[in-house]
Amino acid sequence: NGFYKEADLRISVGTIVPHSHAGFAGGVKTVAVGLAAVETLYTNHTISYNLPYSMAGRLRDNEMRADLEEIAGMLDHRFIVNTVVNSQRELVALFAGDPIKAHTVGAQFAHRVYGTKLPALADVAVFNAYPKDTDLVQVGNSMNVVAKDLQRAIKPDGSAVLATACSQGAGIHFLLSSGMRAHGPIRRETLNMGKRGLIIYSPNLSLPDIREFPSDTCLFNEWPDVIAELRRRHGDHATVSVFPNGAIQIPADIIESG
Repeated sequence: NGFYKEADLRISVGTIVPHSHAGFAGGVKTVAVGLAAVETLYTNHTISYNLPYSMAGRLRDNEMRADLEEIAGMLDHRFIVNTVVNSQRELVALFAGDPIKAHTVGAQFAHRVYGTKLPALADVAVFNAYPKDTDLVQVGNSMNVVAKDLQRAIKPDGSAVLATACSQGAGIHFLLSSGMRAHGPIRRETLNMGKRGLIIYSPNLSLPDIREFPSDTCLFNEWPDVIAELRRRHGDHATVSVFPNGAIQIPADIIESG
């Protein structure tokens, strides 16, 4: 963005919430991604998809975050104002100052707000995409709580339910959606899904909306239908874990180690 680059003072405003690859949103990401051209977005995002430390809740040794910091440094990004919010989207903390130093301190605080100790493996795990549940593009964030490794929450023959409002429908991602530069179907191995397919619960989606998901993915518009399918698979005595704010929950054991 030429206007930003030519400005005398460069300030960004954002929110420190978990990001599935960059660790946390906010900080330099607001400028290095939010004001970048598609070529920069493509390069930054695609280098992160198969790297081990690009994950929600992790800044240290995060390859995608390091690239973002290099980009922001080239733009002389000077100052941030970043919030941390709770599950009701209420302000709980505010951090301002150097884009890297202030964001790092804010991320440490966010660890304590969003860190979740994972329960024992269950037959069923329900991942609610709230508060990033406006469209299907964001549904992957509901698995931030298990670092997108579903078998950290469910047994090998268990079932994962992704619940999302999708009030704006399927949505579009200008890198990942069909026809875009980084488009690719969602693969079973990238989610470590185990033997069973996903169940997506949303009152506002139709089958064509989930065509990028594995072919055995089930879609239900009514919650009683989800219950009926889970009962068919697992009987009446299944163990269940529910992650009510999966998009802003992160695994405590990963963030404590890095």
